[in-house]
Amino acid sequence: MEVSCKILRRSIHSFLQNYHYFTSTAAFLALPFSASILLSQALVPSSSSLLPQIHSHLRTLFDAAGFPSSSQLFTILNLKVSETITSSIFTLPFTLTFLLFAKASIIQALNHHKPTLPPSFTSIIIHYKPLLLTYICNSFFILSANASCFCLLFLAFTFAEGMGYSSPSCPLFMSAAAAVLFSVILANALVICNMALTLSGMEGHGGYMAILKACVMLRGRTSMALFLAAACQFRPCCH
Repeated sequence: MEVSCKILRRSIHSFLQNYHYFTSTAAFLALPFSASILLSQALVPSSSSLLPQIHSHLRTLFDAAGFPSSSQLFTILNLKVSETITSSIFTLPFTLTFLLFAKASIIQALNHHKPTLPPSFTSIIIHYKPLLLTYICNSFFILSANASCFCLLFLAFTFAEGMGYSSPSCPLFMSAAAAVLFSVILANALVICNMALTLSGMEGHGGYMAILKACVMLRGRTSMALFLAAACQFRPCCH
């Protein structure tokens, strides 16, 4: 916890020292992505025909896996996952361009310790290419993590059904445990993906090797990484 707080303090100190840079170049590059996120959150639930299709497919998947269809927890999970997938599809072009360009400009500035100077387009492109490759690999990594989680849940519910656990509290308990397991696996996967993006930008090498290096670096430091990830997500959640 102490190390995590030191990292947060250093990050805030670096941001305040170079406030004008991070609120000009990087913010300008990230603006279209942020706008697409807000528009997708507003438009997807009301006007998209893609959301009901994804929701229906996930519901079929949950039913086939033996998850309790009457559980309100899985109903909410199905809806949230469907909205996340639909929003990600709509914002994918902005993610692959503006967001990664913004990340590349920040990494380029911090890597050369001259954030007051405007980054050149060539230097951003050099950092952008490994970031793009790593982001694509991260997408498959997230899908694999979700698939592994659903496989574990399928085995757990199948085992419980085979053992004849028919108590009314059993589905509720297993649903809550499944939600916690899914959240932990997804949080760890996101932390690894963010670390992999940073490593690929700093070292100039992207792909699955960056993900493997991130796993090695985070080994034994999972609690610190989750604390930092939760701190980064706290402010957006408050809004």
